[in-house]
Amino acid sequence: MSKKEKTSKLKSKIEELKKTPRGTAILKLIYWGIFFAFVFLVLIITSFINSKYIPTTPKPDSNNSNQSPEVTPKIDLILSTLTKTNLQNQIINGSYNYKYEITIQDTKYIFNGTKNQDIDRGYKETQDKVVKYYLDSTGIYEEKLNEKIPLPNLYENLDLNYLDKNLLFSTIQNLEFSLISSTDTLIYQATNFNIWEIAILHDTLKYIKITSQTPNEYTYYLEFNDIEV
Repeated sequence: MSKKEKTSKLKSKIEELKKTPRGTAILKLIYWGIFFAFVFLVLIITSFINSKYIPTTPKPDSNNSNQSPEVTPKIDLILSTLTKTNLQNQIINGSYNYKYEITIQDTKYIFNGTKNQDIDRGYKETQDKVVKYYLDSTGIYEEKLNEKIPLPNLYENLDLNYLDKNLLFSTIQNLEFSLISSTDTLIYQATNFNIWEIAILHDTLKYIKITSQTPNEYTYYLEFNDIEV
């Protein structure tokens, strides 16, 4: 039987069913069966497609199972004696570049230099002149044309309590510094007859600032860079 004959026979069968109530009911049942079969097929196809795009949660790496979670470093609200001692060691025993800006009333002094172990050399600048200096275990000198001339007045009119590092940290150890800023740079402050400020970045001293509580009397700003111990 050809395909055309099969189609003609199917149409005749449908027409016969339509002539009776029972046949009409059978046709409706067939139509509904075809409809639900189609819907069911569409749902299966859709579910299969979606399942391919559901993100999977990566399994933890067994090789890293022993790694500790990242811990936020503890920040001391009060500068500890241990931290003070660590900073003192950096400045007294370390090598670094420095810049000191000192203002005493209307007079300004600037020291730019490098400390390398026991040798300290740099330039002192005032309103009147610039002096090239050199310090070692034998004394303080002015360098002129590769000659070293004794220079006893390098720190004239300045307070060595803030420039001699042993004297400076002797005072710092006896002060209580409280945290006043905790961005990348931690800033601690203390007061006696001065206002003291210490800045620390990644456990390394950045600067010490000493300001008189008497307005415009004096300020010592000691900045340190590239510290190596």
